Amino acid sequence: MIDAELLVTLVERAGLPSRVLDRVAGPEAEEAREALRRAPREATGRSARHARTLARVSAPVPVTLREVHPEWVAAWLRSEPAARELLTQPSLAPEAVWLARRAFGSAPTRAPGRGEAEEARRGLEAGGALALAVALDRRRPAVAAALAQLGERGAALKDADERLGRASGPPLALRDALEACRGVELRAPWSLELIGVAAQAPELAQDARRWRRLCHFLPRALGLAIAATLR
Repeated sequence: MIDAELLVTLVERAGLPSRVLDRVAGPEAEEAREALRRAPREATGRSARHARTLARVSAPVPVTLREVHPEWVAAWLRSEPAARELLTQPSLAPEAVWLARRAFGSAPTRAPGRGEAEEARRGLEAGGALALAVALDRRRPAVAAALAQLGERGAALKDADERLGRASGPPLALRDALEACRGVELRAPWSLELIGVAAQAPELAQDARRWRRLCHFLPRALGLAIAATLR
């Protein structure tokens, strides 16, 4: 997978002007252009930096795989079960490299910051709980039924409902809240987060690059929902 750091490395190693990236589309190219525009990359240590970048992106099994959410890895292994052995016994044999690229080729080559994915998940959960509280409109029987369905995860809804009661007005329109909750089974894993993705779609779009980068580090259902929202 091509990322911004690799694009910067390729441009620098080829001795090309940064404007060559104007011909390349996509968020990675935009990030690389910004990196080159902010300041010229220092010459000191450039070779070592290039070597690290090339080693990272050329590894048959991405070094970030340990950071990727296990649900993604499990899905990739269901498609390519023979690749499981490469997780514990990596190989540079041509057939092993081919299999690893086939199985894990969509894995990102760079991991997010420490705790960033979990912080993002909690934000989606809180946003989803608030949208659900608005949709329930503080109707006590409906709130009680939702709390029963959510089980241990109901604390987020309870907190959102209490905050809604103290607020001067709902943070989003009832119609939008109902639309965000449409089709989501509250008993399902990550239900509040899925509601949060729908409720916060405009905010996700404003920071699309960050959210695309986080998709594989969140539960797969969330990552797929985010990717669909950002299309």
